[in-house]
Amino acid sequence: MISYLAFASGDDDDDGGGGGREEQQALLGSMVLTEDDTSGLSLIEASRSFSTNEESAQGTRDPAETLAQFEAWGRQLGLSVAFLPDSQATGQRTFLGVQSDASLYEDAQGCSLSYSHDVDLAEEADWAGSFPELTEVEVTEITPDNVGEEVYWVRVSGVTSDGQNLQIVDQVVFRVGNVRAFLRADAQYLANAPRNSGEGQVLFWAQVMADRAEAGATG
Repeated sequence: MISYLAFASGDDDDDGGGGGREEQQALLGSMVLTEDDTSGLSLIEASRSFSTNEESAQGTRDPAETLAQFEAWGRQLGLSVAFLPDSQATGQRTFLGVQSDASLYEDAQGCSLSYSHDVDLAEEADWAGSFPELTEVEVTEITPDNVGEEVYWVRVSGVTSDGQNLQIVDQVVFRVGNVRAFLRADAQYLANAPRNSGEGQVLFWAQVMADRAEAGATG
């Protein structure tokens, strides 16, 4: 789903049909962003957690239906890592938060169905209504290069109610083989900044994740 997600640990002895749980955790851990990827922007890892299908389904509108979808798609395990500003860092903070997720599926076909489901939700979303604190909201779909086999990137930008800042939220969902990945980046600039501010940094992160996913994906 295209949103911030909270994950909890699964059981290590469940092999999920695609290797042992510890093996899956290690593989997912090799695909997401690390502090080395964000430290230059004064961002540090704030949380890291895995999710089974049951855990990910909890809190959705219809947990039973969501769980059935996960199982039909062959979802095995997910990992979500969040980065927040380093409280010890000084200077201006541009990126206010970054989320890097990866999920394993039994095969590319099921993974593609999951990806398409997320894209459908994104295309139907009321993005302006999702950010009522912003004015002059613009929604832009971006087609990036070298980011997975299937990719959807939506950028929401708007001016804060005090007129002082431009806030930009980038959300990128993409698929590489049997891996579905998600990247979200929240940033803030002066109100007169260009609406494409920070796009290069987000593209770099997405490409890094796609390259890592390609190294571990199958199918």
